[in-house]
Amino acid sequence: MGSEYPTQKDWLRIAVLTVYSIVFFLIVASAVWQLATVSPASSSSNASGSTITDLVVRPIVENPRVQIIFEYIFYLLVWLFLFLLFPVAFSRLKRLKFFQFEFEIEEKEKHVIEVLNVTTSKTALLSKFATDKEEVQFIREVQHMTDVKEALQLMTEKIQDYYEQQLGMMFEYEVVTKEEFEQSHVPRVVKKSYPLAKESHEAVPINKDNLDQLYKRNFLLSVKTYEGQEYAIVLSNHLSVFDEYDMFVVSGLLSLAIKYFERANVLQFLRDLSQ
Repeated sequence: MGSEYPTQKDWLRIAVLTVYSIVFFLIVASAVWQLATVSPASSSSNASGSTITDLVVRPIVENPRVQIIFEYIFYLLVWLFLFLLFPVAFSRLKRLKFFQFEFEIEEKEKHVIEVLNVTTSKTALLSKFATDKEEVQFIREVQHMTDVKEALQLMTEKIQDYYEQQLGMMFEYEVVTKEEFEQSHVPRVVKKSYPLAKESHEAVPINKDNLDQLYKRNFLLSVKTYEGQEYAIVLSNHLSVFDEYDMFVVSGLLSLAIKYFERANVLQFLRDLSQ
């Protein structure tokens, strides 16, 4: 079974973000301290015969507080651009907004192509298992199974292998009964999604709000009912977000698993009668 745990690169990125944040706030705190302790500027300009520059520009430029503000704005800008130049820190960031400045980190065209490739690969998996060849193969694999839970586990394992090999996306999974699900250690928000997954007959994605929280997981919950018994299929990973294509693909393939399991049972029953 594959797994997707935080890598060394992920923890390095967190460490870099932490260091940059600390230094950023230290610069701001130092600026506030300097502004609070600086002595007020004394006016030495002679009003008579003075120019506009002497009356307006010079007091501003020579004001210690204004000098401190510009000095620390310069420090912040230098620190910000150093941050942008560190590739590990922004491995996932697509856009950064700093006051009125907005920086694009990834090219939109490249991102669109990557999304199309991924979605096409996901839907291709569903089309693949809907063919007669895959149906016959799956029926052969489940023909001696007596519990539909085994068929659901087999299909989920095939999804897992395909995602890892074709998409580079790894996840862990569990196939449990309703009672086992209620006693499991999944987050409360996942357990609260159980009724929705059951009534909608579709998988429900429960993704974490902040992808940088590596200790949390993204979940995809699907509920299937067979002969009065409910089964929860829970997919989870640390790094990859589950989207609407995962919803349709996983729900469709799990439904096919039940359908093929029923056909395998019918064929086995007919074989037993013929003997």
